Amino acid sequence: MKRNVMMRAHQIAKSLEGDYHARMSLALRKAWKEERNMKMLENLKNMSVEELESLRTKINEELEARKPKKEYAVYSHDCMNTANYHKNKYKHWAKLVTSIDTTKANG
Repeated sequence: MKRNVMMRAHQIAKSLEGDYHARMSLALRKAWKEERNMKMLENLKNMSVEELESLRTKINEELEARKPKKEYAVYSHDCMNTANYHKNKYKHWAKLVTSIDTTKANG
């Protein structure tokens, strides 16, 4: 395996320009990345359908977790640190503007 990676790195380094050490460093990174991808594909081919389905669900969960969360506007009223009596007696509303319709005059 290491021999194949080193041979592939030399092939990549020959196609690059510049200092030899820098070329070889970059080429080794690319060659190892290719090797890891090949290993992953081999592992996927050996997996059963159930294992692939569970892997798909885990991937979908991770993608959902990485999506940016909706950011809401922080609204603080003048009476933010007052007594609970005031907060419970009066309603404090805030409107979240998600889009503006520019085709109409009043938005």
